[in-house]
Amino acid sequence: MKTMILSLVIALTLASAVHGFELILIGDSRAGVGNEFYQRARLVINDAIAYTERNYDNLIGIVMTGDYVKKGKNADEWEDWVDAYARAFDYPIYPCVGNHDDEDAVCEWWDTTCEQEAYYTWNYYKTFNVERWWSEDVEGLHLISIDSNLEGFDEETHEGDALETLQYEWFKDDLEMNRDKPMLVIWHDPAYASHSWFGEGHGSNRFMRNRYVSLCEQYNVKMIAYAHNHWYERFTVNGIKHITTAGGGATPLPLPCLWDRAEGSEVNKYGYHWCVLSVEDGLMKVKVIQHWSHRILDSFEIPLEE
Repeated sequence: MKTMILSLVIALTLASAVHGFELILIGDSRAGVGNEFYQRARLVINDAIAYTERNYDNLIGIVMTGDYVKKGKNADEWEDWVDAYARAFDYPIYPCVGNHDDEDAVCEWWDTTCEQEAYYTWNYYKTFNVERWWSEDVEGLHLISIDSNLEGFDEETHEGDALETLQYEWFKDDLEMNRDKPMLVIWHDPAYASHSWFGEGHGSNRFMRNRYVSLCEQYNVKMIAYAHNHWYERFTVNGIKHITTAGGGATPLPLPCLWDRAEGSEVNKYGYHWCVLSVEDGLMKVKVIQHWSHRILDSFEIPLEE
């Protein structure tokens, strides 16, 4: 009897180790052509959840990379979005703030207290009840979310937005405290991205690259996920995977012309999509799934033990 019980415990332990967990990564569900009232966003998120529940065993949460609505100050838009994303709220949601979600406070540049207090009136905060920047251990993965909308820090003068400086120092401390864990970082505006001829501002954010990616490269960050450019794109730079996943319902951007494609861009795909991130047997596995057809647009693996 004891032998049978021991065998059962070992079997359950091994099954648990092999079992792992999954997260959905999705971004840019904001209103636009064909998604005026989040009808497209509803279809994509419902498809993503149904697909993942059907094909995987342990979906534990949904990571969202920003731009939920078109106008962050419009409470009615947020109500429509929450209604469209009702199925997503069956799971823990791990968000970051996008440029369309931002609600700029009217504060003096030096008054961080004003900006921090104003943040708690944002519809983004009311919807997700998270700080502007935050981190959390999700099973064996350390997940960090920061705001890429804050004003830049000048490396030459060492002057800049006081709130951004607070975020930077917090981010650095959090990376240091969790350097022994595999880390996934999310923010909205991609540090590495191709330029779209269709929309101004849809390229690489060099400020975030120089100031924040450089920190990520010093620690154990495995991947950084963004949105903002309404397509899927992947880069690998200094051991970190950079992915833009912004196919959650916002109008897809046409793919860049060859001369606008950023150096180092490995994969660039058009259309509505989401990512399934699974952690199992010391590997982070990512598959990019096209909405409706369920065709795999990209897949890769990242060892977590290195």
